Amino acid sequence: MNLPTKLTVFRIFLAPVFFILITVDYFQKSPIVLSIVLALLFFISEITDVLDGYIARKRNLVTDLGKVLDPFSDVLSRITFFISFSVVGIMPFYFFLIIMYREFCQTFLRMLNMKSGVAVPANNWGKIKAVFYSFSSALGLLFFVFKINGTFESSWEIFYWVCYGSFAFAALSSVVSFMTYAVPFFKKYKIS
Repeated sequence: MNLPTKLTVFRIFLAPVFFILITVDYFQKSPIVLSIVLALLFFISEITDVLDGYIARKRNLVTDLGKVLDPFSDVLSRITFFISFSVVGIMPFYFFLIIMYREFCQTFLRMLNMKSGVAVPANNWGKIKAVFYSFSSALGLLFFVFKINGTFESSWEIFYWVCYGSFAFAALSSVVSFMTYAVPFFKKYKIS
């Protein structure tokens, strides 16, 4: 297993750790420590997402395993962030469902295309969606940190609506992104 694949696998293992830490009340007894650990997990997850692809391309270490694991790891990480925020009451559950359904449908389309020997590369909308996912996750984490530490309490309602808007944009970009993959697929196979 090469370095980019190891980074990808490491990101997969970080996801359940993040979920457990943010959702289990026991860990909230030390809010400052929890805030630092969650911020580190989030940062490591995001930076390894950038690094694994960069290193793989730069050092010519792109593998079939990496091509499959990287998108899986991305989805697992982002879905974990969003379900965590839904569980702790920061992200409305319907936004999470829209994003989750999009990811499952996208995975299904990828599987169908792979069966036909066609790789589905990320397009610009997929990259925009990833940016919205990352940005809204960072905002959600920041809001959670404010709440468990009791900081900026007078601004919580405003911050909630800022997060709400970012989650709405993440959900919307997920749908638009999916359509840019789905429409050509339906046309190709004449599905109507």
